[in-house]
Parts: sequence; C-alpha cells; structure tokens
Amino acid sequence: MKNNNLFDLTMLHGYKKMKSELGKPDLRIWEYLNYKADFELAFVFSKLFWPDFMQVDGCILLVEQYDPKSFEMWKQKFNGDCKKIESIINHIHIYDLFLNCETEGFDITLLENLGQILLKCWGCALRELFPDKQFHFQYSTEPEEYGPTISFYHE
Repeated sequence: MKNNNLFDLTMLHGYKKMKSELGKPDLRIWEYLNYKADFELAFVFSKLFWPDFMQVDGCILLVEQYDPKSFEMWKQKFNGDCKKIESIINHIHIYDLFLNCETEGFDITLLENLGQILLKCWGCALRELFPDKQFHFQYSTEPEEYGPTISFYHE
C-alpha cells in the first residue's frame, strides 16, 4: 500500500473521539466521512481541492480570489508583472478558509499538511488546464502568527 505521508490520522481529534465512542479502533477514514459529511459538503470541498482558474491579461488566477478592482490595483502597482500579480492574488492563508473552526488545542501540522496537499492538487489541476505553462508554488508557515500560506504563479 502506498501512503500519503501528509495524511496523518493521529492529528484528527474528532476522528480519534469517534473511534473511541463507536468502539471501532479500525475505523476507516471513509467511514468517518460517512458519519461527518454529506453530498453538498463533499461537492463544495471538491472546489477547494480542484478549484476553478481564469486568465486575465495573461495572469492565471483562482476564480475565488479574483476581484476586478483589486486586480487593476495590483496590475498598476506591479507594472503588469504577472508573476507578482499572481503571487499576491493567488495567496491563501489556510486559516481564512475555515474561519468558524475551533482552533484551541489542535495541531498546526494539520493545517500545514492541508496546505501542502492543496498545492499538490492545484498543481495537477493547473497542469491539466494549462499544459504549456510552468507553475511555481509557494508555501510558508508562521505557526505563531497566521499559520500556513500558499500561492502560485506561472513563468
């Protein structure tokens, strides 16, 4: 069995709690999803892991991050430099995707790994949609400040 080393179930407090409550030490992750999620939530999360992209004036942007006024401001500030514009507009703080989550006592590694997994998924989506372009992915984390951030730009 090949395993994604970023996917560590020991970080999931709810998963561990459910295993204990159900008396199922071998609870599989899809069983956990069966208890916790529904069709709509799964469908919406698919757009997080495989988002929509758009091209604007040569820049490749996450649709969810695009705002015409903001784009024009960054375009002027960076003199049309797509790398810089893309890096700013496609910049995501993982915390911002989950503003209503309880963060007390959780392992920051969970968000750090989620950021890495998102970049891998976005890379696949971008290569499929834009096979002639080369993308660069940026990842950083500041656990004491605002956690992991991800972004990308193309050459």
